[in-house]
Amino acid sequence: SINKALKQIEYDDYLSTLHRLLEKKANVLTTKNAWERKKKLTAYATQKGYEYEVIKDVLGGGEDFAT
Repeated sequence: SINKALKQIEYDDYLSTLHRLLEKKANVLTTKNAWERKKKLTAYATQKGYEYEVIKDVLGGGEDFAT
Protein backbone atom coordinates (compact mmCIF):
# COMPACT_ATOMS: atom_id res chain seq x y z
CA SER A 1 0.00 0.00 0.00
CA ILE A 2 0.99 3.63 -0.33
CA ASN A 3 1.28 4.14 3.43
CA LYS A 4 3.62 1.16 3.72
CA ALA A 5 5.81 2.53 0.92
CA LEU A 6 5.90 6.00 2.50
CA LYS A 7 7.03 4.54 5.80
CA GLN A 8 10.00 2.99 4.02
CA ILE A 9 11.14 6.33 2.61
CA GLU A 10 13.47 8.26 4.88
CA TYR A 11 11.80 11.51 5.88
CA ASP A 12 14.95 13.54 5.17
CA ASP A 13 15.09 12.10 1.63
CA TYR A 14 11.40 12.92 1.19
CA LEU A 15 11.99 16.55 2.23
CA SER A 16 15.12 16.85 0.12
CA THR A 17 13.33 15.57 -2.97
CA LEU A 18 10.37 17.90 -2.38
CA HIS A 19 12.73 20.84 -1.87
CA ARG A 20 14.53 20.16 -5.18
CA LEU A 21 11.20 19.76 -6.98
CA LEU A 22 9.94 23.09 -5.65
CA GLU A 23 13.18 24.87 -6.52
CA LYS A 24 13.02 23.66 -10.12
CA LYS A 25 9.38 24.67 -10.48
CA ALA A 26 9.99 28.06 -8.84
CA ASN A 27 12.70 28.78 -11.39
CA VAL A 28 10.27 28.44 -14.31
CA LEU A 29 7.35 30.36 -12.81
CA THR A 30 6.90 33.77 -14.38
CA THR A 31 4.62 35.41 -11.81
CA LYS A 32 6.30 37.63 -9.22
CA ASN A 33 3.33 37.77 -6.84
CA ALA A 34 4.43 35.83 -3.73
CA TRP A 35 0.95 34.52 -2.89
CA GLU A 36 0.37 33.33 -6.47
CA ARG A 37 3.78 31.62 -6.59
CA LYS A 38 3.11 29.82 -3.32
CA LYS A 39 -0.32 28.73 -4.57
CA LYS A 40 1.14 27.38 -7.82
CA LEU A 41 3.99 25.59 -6.05
CA THR A 42 1.57 24.02 -3.58
CA ALA A 43 -0.72 22.84 -6.38
CA TYR A 44 2.22 21.44 -8.33
CA ALA A 45 3.65 19.48 -5.39
CA THR A 46 0.20 18.21 -4.43
CA GLN A 47 -0.32 16.93 -7.98
CA LYS A 48 3.01 15.12 -7.67
CA GLY A 49 1.69 13.30 -4.59
CA TYR A 50 3.30 15.19 -1.73
CA GLU A 51 1.35 15.74 1.47
CA TYR A 52 -0.12 19.21 1.93
CA GLU A 53 1.21 19.66 5.48
CA VAL A 54 4.75 18.83 4.39
CA ILE A 55 4.51 21.18 1.39
CA LYS A 56 3.24 23.94 3.68
CA ASP A 57 6.15 23.37 6.07
CA VAL A 58 8.72 23.47 3.27
CA LEU A 59 7.26 26.58 1.66
CA GLY A 60 6.90 28.34 5.00
CA GLY A 61 10.26 27.25 6.33
CA GLY A 62 12.20 30.36 5.40
CA GLU A 63 13.18 29.27 1.90
CA ASP A 64 12.63 32.00 -0.63
CA PHE A 65 10.52 30.23 -3.24
CA ALA A 66 8.26 33.27 -3.44
CA THR A 67 10.59 35.47 -5.45
